[in-house]
This record gives sequence, structure tokens and C-alpha cells, in this order.
Amino acid sequence: MERLVLELQRSVDVLERQLGFLNVSTLWIAPFAHSEELLSLLIDTLYLPVKLIDLTSLFDCSRCPLPVDPEEQAALFHALGMALRGPEGAP
Repeated sequence: MERLVLELQRSVDVLERQLGFLNVSTLWIAPFAHSEELLSLLIDTLYLPVKLIDLTSLFDCSRCPLPVDPEEQAALFHALGMALRGPEGAP
């Protein structure tokens, strides 16, 4: 995890130096098994706000609730993101 944190810190630094016109205001972490541990390390290390993505706040899942387990949410993360894309991104 510490190596991942270091790489993220370097990436944010490079992004801000080379693409100064882009403003990175928050780093969002997708759900996965050890996301809380990574979140804690990033909050302690990075100077910008770090937050976990809450899928239940992004999607209305009143008819079919999302799983609570972070690993199960991680398995659905990309499919849900693709569902948000419009038909212009389709081949």
C-alpha cells in the first residue's frame, strides 16, 4: 500500500506541474476490499482531500439494492460506470 501511495503522490505532483491548467480538487477512491486502509494512508500523506466513492449516493437502487460488501461493489464498479455513458461512446 505504501508504494501505491507514493506513486499516487508522484502522479498528482507531475499532473499539477505539467498540466497546471487542470485543477485536482479531490482524489476519489473506488470501492475495493482494503479501501479504508488506503483511504487512511492517503489522507495522512496527500495534501488534497481524499474520499471514497459511495455507489449508493450515485445510483437509485431502491428496487435492487447494491451489495454492502466492498469486494462485491468493486466487481460492479466498471459495469455501473459504463451504464452511465451515453450511446456516443458505443462502437
